[in-house]
Amino acid sequence: MPVVEIASHIHTTLHRAIAYVINPAKTDGGRLAEAGWTDGTLDPLRLERAMLDDIDATPGGRHGGAEGRGRLAIHIVQSFDPDEHVTPEQVHDMGVLLAEQITGGAYKYVLATHTDKAHLHNHIIICAASEDTHRKMHLPKNAVDGWRQTSDRICREHGLGTLDPAPPTPVRAGDDKPGRHGVGRAELYATAKGVGVKERLRTIIDLTAAQARDWDQLARMLDAQGVAMTMRGKHVTYTWQATGFRIRDDRLGMVYDPTAIMARLSRTAVTPISFNQRLVAHVDRDAGVAVVWLPGSKRRLKTMIPLDRIVRSGSTWRAFLPSRHEQVILNRDGTHHCRTRPVGLYEWFGSPDESIGTRTERTGARPGIEAGTTAAQRRYYHMVARKVDRINERARALRTLARYRDDHKDMRAAITDLRARVRTEHDALIAAVIALSDAIETGQADAVVKARDEQRLRETRLNTLTADLTAIEHAAAHLAGDTDEPGRPQRGEPRDETEHRRRGRHGQTIG
Repeated sequence: MPVVEIASHIHTTLHRAIAYVINPAKTDGGRLAEAGWTDGTLDPLRLERAMLDDIDATPGGRHGGAEGRGRLAIHIVQSFDPDEHVTPEQVHDMGVLLAEQITGGAYKYVLATHTDKAHLHNHIIICAASEDTHRKMHLPKNAVDGWRQTSDRICREHGLGTLDPAPPTPVRAGDDKPGRHGVGRAELYATAKGVGVKERLRTIIDLTAAQARDWDQLARMLDAQGVAMTMRGKHVTYTWQATGFRIRDDRLGMVYDPTAIMARLSRTAVTPISFNQRLVAHVDRDAGVAVVWLPGSKRRLKTMIPLDRIVRSGSTWRAFLPSRHEQVILNRDGTHHCRTRPVGLYEWFGSPDESIGTRTERTGARPGIEAGTTAAQRRYYHMVARKVDRINERARALRTLARYRDDHKDMRAAITDLRARVRTEHDALIAAVIALSDAIETGQADAVVKARDEQRLRETRLNTLTADLTAIEHAAAHLAGDTDEPGRPQRGEPRDETEHRRRGRHGQTIG
């Protein structure tokens, strides 16, 4: 069950690429490495010299030719499923057959079978110039698809399974490297077996989060199952350790971001706040709390946050507080100052640095436009592409406004309503996530199915609403001359009484 892909197009330091693929530590002492035109010693510099001689014989040499564009070689990888019962020798033989089919005996190549990973894989470096015709290799857009078909045929002849046919491989405008469809090698393997890696990760996270009670425990339990969970900035990255497959939370789904995960663990809606570690007065591990100074209070006010509510990412600490619980604010000497809901802490900490709209998945992509053959043509086509994008945005905004015109007199009212509906739908989504965790924990199969269906429904609705909101806000900004959004205060104007008070604390004139 192999996957064939272009690893890179080599434009410089060809000998370094060759040295990497024929490394004896990766090829069983060099036993599984060979050059397609010589039986002699595999010296990277000599192999490079032989390939460069063919390239120098082409019209324009190393840097000429419209097709080559300075390409010295093509680096192809043929990877096999870790669960496939196949020997390194068999993988190597199939790699030779694939290389011969691709080159047709007219291009020099270096082949090496690597055994240092969980999955066996072939590295094939093919010279970009023919030693027979002294012409550069022309790669059509669907070249990889043809190679995959050839690889599948070879594998079937050796009694191995193959993947389902992949969609045609697109080429990004201005790039000579095919895209990956957003699907990794591990995902393709699992999909061929009836279950995708993404879906397996979702299931593991769902089941594990129903048993864990805090972030650290969840991370340990996932690690025991071969899944690493790490905070990178404001996102969580999940890594399937056996294959190295990595995916960020926003690509796995909005219910797998830090806020949603902490809601699962807490069994309640949470309010996120972020702060720098310099604001941490001290950590009392015996009491299980961190004492944090309130920003802008000149270290006169502080609050205590449970450690199991905090996730650290470098110098940034993120706390996820139960939305319905009140947070106690203390004076510098530890006496009581006031109580507030977690959302009230935004007066000091500011609003969250992530928005629901940023987590909305794209529903599709604009068809690519040919980049052209010259720099001027590429600039022109890119300009046209930007104009098309702006037209599409305005068209979506008009369609959205048409849907809301019966209920709202103007754009400002539609934006206000949509923002409220997004917040409501987001709250409903979090409630569905919590219900799913409860159902899994209690072992109620019917409740699990219902909660999962409710979660998916809420995700779909939230995606639609956020897309509508984004479209209308972009249209409003355009109509306003790309100034401030409708419904938001003008520059220099306090947003509300809270902002008014904050300015007062920093010495600005009030009233």
